[in-house]
Amino acid sequence: MSREMRRAMSEQKAPQGEERQGGHTHDRSPTQSGVPLVGQTLFFFVPGTPRPQGSMQAIVSKSTGKAFMKQSPTLAEWRNSVVVAAQQARQSYGWPTLEDAPVHLHCDFYFVRPKSHTKKRVAAEGQIKFNGSDLDKLVRGIGDALSVAGVYGDDRQITSIQARKFYAETHDDVGVVVGVTRVALPGSPSSSL
Repeated sequence: MSREMRRAMSEQKAPQGEERQGGHTHDRSPTQSGVPLVGQTLFFFVPGTPRPQGSMQAIVSKSTGKAFMKQSPTLAEWRNSVVVAAQQARQSYGWPTLEDAPVHLHCDFYFVRPKSHTKKRVAAEGQIKFNGSDLDKLVRGIGDALSVAGVYGDDRQITSIQARKFYAETHDDVGVVVGVTRVALPGSPSSSL
């Protein structure tokens, strides 16, 4: 997990009187009418191997001989993990559903580095993962899950995305760090953020 993401997650404010991991107590994040202010971000981590949405597999039925398309069986489990983590983060930080606000989505995906990677290859490539699952399909699953979790009303509200793939430093870091930021509407007083 990147240092900047860890720092942002640790600085995120918890509801008044509640303790975060590490024992720090913070005041509730400021809101207007129960809606996060422009520029405020909800960060959370979802452990587990990220799964792409949209990758279909052709299966031939043994009984009929006809082909049909099937999604990965692990996708539903992964999306459920994202929904649960997002709902817990919303509840912990008092983040209401953003019904009509534009949002920016940030996703840092972390994967297990294959044992076949040599020290020379690790030194040359660093932590960046540039093969495997398509990044857009990984993001698609997160966007849909956040709608189900009530972070925003519909994934059509996403106006910008920053997404990256990395190899995790440890097995505990495998998963995704998600950030959702309320974006200012053009022409609004707070659009300079």
